[in-house]
This record gives sequence, C-alpha cells and structure tokens, in this order.
Amino acid sequence: MTGPQPAPAGGKPLPQRSTPCLARLNALEWTATLAVRVDRWCVGVRANSEEAAATVDALFAPARVPPLDGVVAPNFSVRVASAEPARTGRRDLHLVYRDHEIVARRRDTTRLLDDLVALVEATAHLAETEMLAVAGAAVVVDGAHVVLLPEQQHRTLLMHAERLERLELRLLPTRSHRIDPTTGELVIRRSGVAGDETIPLRVWFVRTPTGQESRLRRAQGVQAAYPTIVNQAALGPQATLRMLATASESVLFHVAPAMSSGDVVATVQRLFG
Repeated sequence: MTGPQPAPAGGKPLPQRSTPCLARLNALEWTATLAVRVDRWCVGVRANSEEAAATVDALFAPARVPPLDGVVAPNFSVRVASAEPARTGRRDLHLVYRDHEIVARRRDTTRLLDDLVALVEATAHLAETEMLAVAGAAVVVDGAHVVLLPEQQHRTLLMHAERLERLELRLLPTRSHRIDPTTGELVIRRSGVAGDETIPLRVWFVRTPTGQESRLRRAQGVQAAYPTIVNQAALGPQATLRMLATASESVLFHVAPAMSSGDVVATVQRLFG
C-alpha cells in the first residue's frame, strides 16, 4: 500500500458538511485528526485508537502535514473493530466514514487501508485536467468490463459487497472515477503496484427527468452524463463535452430507474452475466 505522492506543507482544507449524523459520529471516541496533503487539498483523517492512528500516519507519511493535525476537519474516520468476535461469532466490520457516511466496509484491515488510500486520493479528482472525473458507483468483473451506476447506488452496493465478490464482481471503493477520454477506459491507481489499471467502460446508467428505464442514443447519454463530471470547472464546459463524446463511443447509455437494493445487485449481475 502506498499513500499519495509527497507534497509541500499546507493546502486548502477540504470542506466538511455539518449534519446531525456527523455530530453523533463525532461523539464517539477518536484520536487526533491527522492532516494529509492531496493535490491542492489538506484532508483530515482520524482513527478510533492510537494503534490505528499510527498505521494511518505511516500509510500517508510522504504527504503528512503535522502542523495542521487537529486543525483540519475529520473528512475521513477509520474505525478498526475489536479483535474479539462479536456475539454472532464473526468479527465486526472495519469501517471508513467520509464525513458521516460509511464509504468502506471490510473484515480485513489491509483491504480497508487500501480502500482508505483510494478514497483519500480521489479528493484530487476535482482538479484533474487530463481525464474526465465522473461521480458514480463502478462495478468491475474479472478486470474486463465496468458498469457505472449513479453515485447514490454506491451505498446500496457497499452493503452487498461480499455478495458481489461471491459473484466475481468488484465494487470500486471511490465514488468518483477517472476516465481516459481517448479510450473510454476507467483508469484505476493500483496500490503498491507500478502503473495504473485500465478497464473498458461498457454500460453507463444516467439520471434523466423521466426516470423510465430505456436505452439512450449516445448524444442523449452525453448530455445526461455531463452533470456527473466533477472536474467540469477545471476542464471547461466545451472540453468536458468533447471528452465525453469521445470517451463514450463504445459505451451503452441507459436511463437509471428507481431500484431497490436487490434490484441494483440483480441489474449488475444481469449486465455481467
């Protein structure tokens, strides 16, 4: 596992939404919030034990900004479960929160830390200028294809992550993803491995005013996908549309209907069946 690349001290504090759920999370026991520089941002990461905090500190060592520890907001919170089995006989899940929402759930701490690195690094997507950065829930099968669903479906799929793995489907940990505008491939940074992983995007579910499930023509899909591009400001509107049009030449656009949690998993399974 490797954290973000070295960066100078400082950075703009990453904003945090204040909600009643966040207040309840803050009321739990936490160590000091550690400051990590990611591109132009300064991101806060806290943990629920001194041991976990030391692991996080070492994980992000090249990008740490100690003078801002305890000053930045806790954008990410890491809860490492007790080593003792729960009443069910199974160990509790290790969790990562983004603000107040659970964004990673694992039984293995190494995999949780891999997810944490990916989630923290994804905060740099807002300033990405070479690729499209799109908000969405991405599922991969056998490293061969990707289906992209609306960002709101990530939480649902996360609850079914173990079921997806049994079906040989992989839910990517982040909710924003880089797309190569010339190839239409998702570009995924591999933890501890040189070079990126690239996987073709096959199906893209987008939101439309009607919300009725249907296949869209590519021009319609590009227009519907435009609001999901998180780095529009960095790219500019015309460049964003051009890159979207080129990247989606081999993509099938579908309207995303309202789906229950079971429907979401079934839809992903059907698409990759």
